[in-house]
Amino acid sequence: MDAFDLREICVQYGSLPALISASGTMDYRALASSVAGTRAQIKKSGILSGEAVGILSGNTAEMILLILALMQTGSIPVPLNTRLPRSVLPEYLSRAECRKLIVQSLAAGSADGDGPEIIPVKNLVKPESGGTPVDLEPLQMEQSGGIIFTSGSLGKAAAAVHSIGNYYYSALGSNMNIDLAPGDKWLLSLPLYHVGGLSVIFRCLLAGAAVVIADRDATPGGNIGRYETTHISLVGTQLHRLLEEQTAVTKMKRMKAVLIGGGPVGRRLISSVVGEGLPVFVSYGLTEMASQVTTTVKNDSPEHLFTAGKLLPYREMKISEEQEILVRGRTLFKGYMDNGKIDPGRSSGWFATGDLGSLDESGYLSVLGRRDNMFISGGENIQPEEIEMALMDIPGIESAVVVDIPDEEYGARPFAFITTDKDPAQEYIRSFLSERLQRYKIPVHFVLEKIKPLGLKPQRQVMRQKALEWLRDQSPAGR
Repeated sequence: MDAFDLREICVQYGSLPALISASGTMDYRALASSVAGTRAQIKKSGILSGEAVGILSGNTAEMILLILALMQTGSIPVPLNTRLPRSVLPEYLSRAECRKLIVQSLAAGSADGDGPEIIPVKNLVKPESGGTPVDLEPLQMEQSGGIIFTSGSLGKAAAAVHSIGNYYYSALGSNMNIDLAPGDKWLLSLPLYHVGGLSVIFRCLLAGAAVVIADRDATPGGNIGRYETTHISLVGTQLHRLLEEQTAVTKMKRMKAVLIGGGPVGRRLISSVVGEGLPVFVSYGLTEMASQVTTTVKNDSPEHLFTAGKLLPYREMKISEEQEILVRGRTLFKGYMDNGKIDPGRSSGWFATGDLGSLDESGYLSVLGRRDNMFISGGENIQPEEIEMALMDIPGIESAVVVDIPDEEYGARPFAFITTDKDPAQEYIRSFLSERLQRYKIPVHFVLEKIKPLGLKPQRQVMRQKALEWLRDQSPAGR
């Protein structure tokens, strides 16, 4: 296909629901009119074709209309993490070359005189402003479609530039693996500033399904029940909490797909999901590949669900001699935004993900962890993710982050933060881990901490600093 034609999609699916939220339902005909009306307002506002535009907003129907309308004008939407500290927001805008910032509320985007031009969402999203569906134009696949910041778990987040084709082929390949049909409803439970959230829009558009915008004051289980959703994307922590809502579990059994990604998922959690008979799909993906790379298949075996699945269409993958996962294909991003230009250096040929992995004889991928997370303790290589997975197999432990701390004898030792609702005794944790890990991999300290990632993944540098501060507080000199 040479172009992505939103108008043709909206004509095809007509009266079927496209967007569902607490404020009502918008069908595909109304979606076309609303995007066209918003497109007209954007053009009047002075936003130019090719211009990157920041968006600071929670998940709303208006934000989805805005993203689609910006693409229609040739502008590049840049959804920004709403949890970013106000002090670093200008840096993100600068790196993406955003001179305008669209905000849900003026208070959220207030800036000094040297900052970007602030535009309220309500000034642009006006479906009644005179646009008609005939104004919608097919989008060329090579057109820049968006900029998404990577998680930056080890340092500065990078501004990854995607094409329209990246989003299109990512969605198409996903839909060839997970059944998604006209009239289905995908609950948008991930933020739109994350590629896992943004990709839901394109999957639903291609299939004639509806995007359901979650109510912020309701639990995921409550949203599933209220809207009778058929699909949902979750990270491991969200799934863990859903399993504690029996009503939600009952509803999820009737769904078509529960897609899990965004990081490692413990074997105990997967075993619980299998035991409940939920339609789970486990995936591995990254921002630079516009979401999923591999995913398990429908009714996959329990053993395969402990992996990250098989390669999806329109992607390629191989494992290097150093065990690094290398990827390429139609979903590979255009490059990183750097000084106002797209640097395609790392997006040509095979892209080195920085993740370590292995493939079995059937083509199922096992992700071992980040290459740059590994550290050496007493001459032994330690991969923090291996310890985290073992910790999350302990009943009551919801999430875990392991970092390295300096040690005079060994050079470095593992230190663990855990989020738990049962506070298991440290002796029990050590005993549990000793049956699964070599002795040198068992953390020297376990500290209770409600882990709050800035995006969907914890920032290890921040957690390492927390560990050092904790150690300092425990020392006699620090008291």
